[in-house]
Amino acid sequence: MKITEKCRIPGYKYEVWYSKKAITNIICLKNLIKCYRVTYDSKIGTTFVVHRSAYGLPDLLFEMHPCGLHVCYPKKLGQFGFVQTVEDNMKLFSKHQVAGAIKARELYEKLIYPSTADFRAIVAAGGVPGSEVTIDDVKAAEVIWGRSVIKMKGNTVRKVGKRKKQSIVEIPSELIKVHQDVELAIDCFFVNKHVFFTTFSTRVCFTMVTHLANRTKEVIWAALSATYKMYFLRGFRVVVIRGDQEFASISNLAVALPTKPSLDWAAASQHCGLVEQNIHFLKKKTCSIHHSLPFEWVPGIMVVRMVLHIVKFVNGFPWKGGVKHFSPGEIVTGRRLHADDLCLGFGIYCQVAENVVPRNSLAPRTRGAISLGSSGNLSGGQIFLALDTGHTIVWHQWVVLPMPPAVIARVNLLGKAEPSLLTFTDRHGREIGDYSKEHELVEDDDAPVIEEFIEDVIPAVEIPGVDDPTGEPTTKLTTKPT
Repeated sequence: MKITEKCRIPGYKYEVWYSKKAITNIICLKNLIKCYRVTYDSKIGTTFVVHRSAYGLPDLLFEMHPCGLHVCYPKKLGQFGFVQTVEDNMKLFSKHQVAGAIKARELYEKLIYPSTADFRAIVAAGGVPGSEVTIDDVKAAEVIWGRSVIKMKGNTVRKVGKRKKQSIVEIPSELIKVHQDVELAIDCFFVNKHVFFTTFSTRVCFTMVTHLANRTKEVIWAALSATYKMYFLRGFRVVVIRGDQEFASISNLAVALPTKPSLDWAAASQHCGLVEQNIHFLKKKTCSIHHSLPFEWVPGIMVVRMVLHIVKFVNGFPWKGGVKHFSPGEIVTGRRLHADDLCLGFGIYCQVAENVVPRNSLAPRTRGAISLGSSGNLSGGQIFLALDTGHTIVWHQWVVLPMPPAVIARVNLLGKAEPSLLTFTDRHGREIGDYSKEHELVEDDDAPVIEEFIEDVIPAVEIPGVDDPTGEPTTKLTTKPT
């Protein structure tokens, strides 16, 4: 295989050979020891240890492969978050390099924000006599801060969203007939006092989570009936509904459904173990995302979207004990995971394009926002938390940037009313603990997958604090933006 391109790896200041067809990057030990201290003791093991703790980064372990080469497996580290911050980027450079990068950014601003290519050409050609800025300083500034936010606010051109191809999956009618009778387990749980209604179907193993404004009979029934309609329109028959005594108040409504399901409410001192184990599974996934974020406090609306974002992943791949060759999302919604749905991670800082009217207005062309996951629409839009208003917006045009300290402070301010740690509790306020057994996925348990939205099949239950399609928020934050 012939390789002609080079790239840079975060935390390693030298270029390495790169190919889209390759799954590894070869790092030269000679250059690596110029960046970090590296130790190797054959009496202890056959692993090279790259010490990066002094820079606030996790150590890297290069283990010996059977072929004799030493390989670093990033997934084994368990400490990498996908949120890139300016503070972490500065740790990749020495104090002298950071000082040079600051001078480069100051010179860039004094030159009235030229394009990246033009600024590089100016500095490389010595176009500013007396300036001490070098091309290396320019490159370091680009790594630390990314593209200039000021330039984007003045120069961004709004683009028309292009419709994405849908990954429609044709499920054999025989499969639906075999699994036509569905047993549904239902329950409510709380995350930092935010109420969620969840359902889990046996055999199909499809998880559904809805955020509730409260736990009144009318609100719970609206969530359950919406889930029931989704199964019904897909050709499934809900024949059994299981849950706690909390749901006995909707018994008269449930038995009147077209399939006349049997009701199995647990005794007062018992619980529906199947759905509670699934809640615990969601809890661990949600905590993983929460710990990857650089915020001390997360706004309530972000907590809600985080839980719903996890459900996107849970339904994306086949489950052990379920249908082997089709994921729960494919069976129930008919949609398959696509790379376009995973183009932006949760909690990433972006500048999103503004719909400025009139087009020649001098208003800012972008605004700062935090990504909250895919919206599921055909234009490839993403849901964002707008940093100026604290409300959610949906947009299809954005630029990813390293997160500066001011953005972290702003999110912490918006989330000041929330606990610093996520707490999953039942309706009695008791924390949902560990179980000896949990559901497992056929694929890697931590592999990313996509949520299957049902808004195009049935009307969604209103989510407090989340913008409706008209763009008007349903509630307002108590903390006013500064």
